[in-house]
Amino acid sequence: MLVNNPPSYFATTGRSAIVIPNGDLGVLSDLNDIYHPQFLILEFNHPKALDDLYQNPYSFGKYEYIRTYPDQDALDTQEHKGTHIFRIIP
Repeated sequence: MLVNNPPSYFATTGRSAIVIPNGDLGVLSDLNDIYHPQFLILEFNHPKALDDLYQNPYSFGKYEYIRTYPDQDALDTQEHKGTHIFRIIP
């Protein structure tokens, strides 16, 4: 699982996670070869290089866009688009 805040994810779910690196799509792809995560959870607080993916989620490479969950604490706006879930194909 790739997430923005692994300690919070662990505290909430009891499962470990890997931090989303501060880089672009190429860095994400490189990370797959090392850690083999199964999902990417992309939230409002994401690396700047992934802003296009956050603003307009789409499938790419081994990443399959699944769906977006609206945020409960804020209305979706131009900047705040909810939480996007991607499955990472092995």
